[in-house]
Amino acid sequence: MIKRNSIFVVLGTVALLAMALTGCKSVEAGHSSDISSTLSKNAVLKRGWKELPIEMHISESVPERLRPAIRSAMEMWNAEAGFTVFHYAGVTDDMEADFDEVNAIYWDTEPHPDGHFGKAETMFIYDDLIVEGDVTFYGDPDDFDALSCYDAEESCRVAVYKKDIVTTALHELGHILGFGHTDEIGYIMNPDFSRGDVHQKFDDVLLSELRDVYEPIMLACAE
Repeated sequence: MIKRNSIFVVLGTVALLAMALTGCKSVEAGHSSDISSTLSKNAVLKRGWKELPIEMHISESVPERLRPAIRSAMEMWNAEAGFTVFHYAGVTDDMEADFDEVNAIYWDTEPHPDGHFGKAETMFIYDDLIVEGDVTFYGDPDDFDALSCYDAEESCRVAVYKKDIVTTALHELGHILGFGHTDEIGYIMNPDFSRGDVHQKFDDVLLSELRDVYEPIMLACAE
């Protein structure tokens, strides 16, 4: 079976320092050192946002029929976290990923040169503070669908030989949050999924670190 891996691209620049210093006042002071201290002890999450929720747009380039599935992936992250990680901020007419202070999900109908289903790009400062993130899906939208069967069901591979839009969205949104890859089969941050694969499990380490880093920020911003 051909493996199709997603990739995680990270770009950093000090030029976005001013943008990173806006937002929730209760976590502004010393936030960079605070989050660095928390992240350094974690095994999986090495970069994070200074405030939540992440305002995530969906580009008009994304086919309308696939937008609900992408939004459901955001809600799955929220449900697993126990608080709002992603907030759907509406449709944007921006058609291509670029670092423009808008977090968005895009579609490129051309296949990725390495065969990836999707790509996440984040911009960060201080090596660990994420200030912007974009996701791009690649290829013919007709090759994607929201699959309802699991990896063990042969019917998913034979009768519904599609790329699972929800699995891809969950994986790339995980990169937007700061997570890297895992080798655990069937979990969302495992990059080795192909047509017919449904990887929608959240492993315990991922959830523990998600809450360890982001729950204090949510509590501070609520004050």
